[in-house]
Amino acid sequence: MSSIRQDRYEREQKGFAYLQMKNNQPVSIEDLSANSGWAPASIRKYLQQNWHQYIAKVDANSFKPIGFESLTYEQFRHLQSQSSKAFNNTLPENIKLSEESTPFSKEKLHQILTLDKENLDFLIDSESHEVEYKEKFHIRGAGDYAKTIAAFANNSGGYFVFGVKNNRQIIGLQDSQFQDLDPARAC
Repeated sequence: MSSIRQDRYEREQKGFAYLQMKNNQPVSIEDLSANSGWAPASIRKYLQQNWHQYIAKVDANSFKPIGFESLTYEQFRHLQSQSSKAFNNTLPENIKLSEESTPFSKEKLHQILTLDKENLDFLIDSESHEVEYKEKFHIRGAGDYAKTIAAFANNSGGYFVFGVKNNRQIIGLQDSQFQDLDPARAC
């Protein structure tokens, strides 16, 4: 085995061990880099593309690993591979993810809906491959919503957050937008 490949596997093993040890505890990107040898840019990529279902974002530079204790090293390597998008559909039946890792868990919703501490009218997270902000809800937008839903489906899921501008500003929704769509009120 080449020394470059061996080096990569050593970083991967160290990173996996550190994430398992720190399960459900805040981890900074810098700490993970120091304990694994991964570059911070690589870690940011893994957070966005490979691990997004196994982390809860704390702030721009830290996160909580969730569910890594349930993974074997082989499963983690598969998650790290280019075929990681299919990984979540091929978990063995004996792997039971914790409640914190479900799509509507308190941890996941808190991650998406955390307010910016410096300006409470804004959410902390920007849009991403799994979060889409929409200022308004209207039935005429169904085609656009369907395109985004298809993109989410091709990327292990995602979330619409209505009443939020693309710049993360919370503007809310008017009740009438939903009342007008309620079939019970049409009579």
